[in-house]
Amino acid sequence: MPDKDNNYFDKIARAFKPLVEKTSALKDKIDGFSITKSCVNTNVKSYDINIKDVDKGKAIKLLLDYLHEDIKNTYAIGDAKPDIAMLECCNTGITFTSGGEEIKAMADYITDDVANDGFYKAFKHFNLI
Repeated sequence: MPDKDNNYFDKIARAFKPLVEKTSALKDKIDGFSITKSCVNTNVKSYDINIKDVDKGKAIKLLLDYLHEDIKNTYAIGDAKPDIAMLECCNTGITFTSGGEEIKAMADYITDDVANDGFYKAFKHFNLI
């Protein structure tokens, strides 16, 4: 991955801006799919595209059923509204200090931002590494 000073994500965002604008304009016309803004606290427009009535929480439940795993062994990390169902589904929900207010209010634990080793700090906090 390029270093932080490379503005890598800004370059990607500019390249995909026309597609995102078209997708956003078609939001109500795409049958069978839902589009939700997923990026918070940033100037980059980011969206999650999902099959209607399927969210990250439902997907995790299906995966756990398939793997015959218990929900007590689950952790979810997210920072935006589309991640709330995932955090609600899992035993432990984690968000970042940069996360939206709605997800921070319901998370079990708030870790540092991704750029400040937030994943690592959360994993250490819960003795996963």
